[in-house]
Amino acid sequence: MPLCRNVFAQLVAISPLGLLVAVAPASAAPPAPVTASAEFASPEQYSSDPGGVSAISYDPAAVPLGGRVTVTEALNKWGGMSVTLDLTGVRPRQTYRAYVHVDSCGAAASRAGERLRNGPSPDSYEANEIWIEATADSDGNATGAVDKYWGIAANQHANSVVLHLGDSAPVKACVTVPFQRLAEW
Repeated sequence: MPLCRNVFAQLVAISPLGLLVAVAPASAAPPAPVTASAEFASPEQYSSDPGGVSAISYDPAAVPLGGRVTVTEALNKWGGMSVTLDLTGVRPRQTYRAYVHVDSCGAAASRAGERLRNGPSPDSYEANEIWIEATADSDGNATGAVDKYWGIAANQHANSVVLHLGDSAPVKACVTVPFQRLAEW
C-alpha cells in the first residue's frame, strides 16, 4: 500500500482551490548530441598514428588533405536521430554523398564495414539507411543533414561516416564517429 500511495502522490496534487489535479512526471533531459570533428589525413598518417587520426582521405584529389569534417548526431523531435555533415576545404561545387557505417575507419577504405541499416532487411535503400548529400559551394564548404524516425537499436552499432563523390562507388574518405544509442527503439 505505501508504494501505491507514493506513486499516486507523485502523479496528483491539490490545487490552491482544493481541487485534485494530475501532475505530469518530470521528463529527463534529452541526451547531449554526439559530435566528431577532424582534419582529413592520409592513410599513411593514420597508420603511423591510428589513435590520433580519425578522418582519412583515400583520394586527396576528391577530398583534400587538411580539409575538415564535422559530424553531429542528435535526438530529433520524433525520437529518432538527426545526422548533420559539415565539410570545409573540400572541392568547390562537388557533390558528396555520405553513409553511416558500422565499423571505424582504417588505413584501407573497406575497414568501415557495411552500412548501418534499420531493421533486418539487407537491402540498401534510402529509408533503410542513413544517406546524407552535401554540395560544396565555391569556397569548398558543404553542409548536409538527414532526419530519421529511427535510431541505433540495442543490437546495432555505428562508428563511421564514409564519403563518396555523388553516386560513385569508390570510397573517397572516412571519419570515425562515436555514434550513440540516444533513445529506445
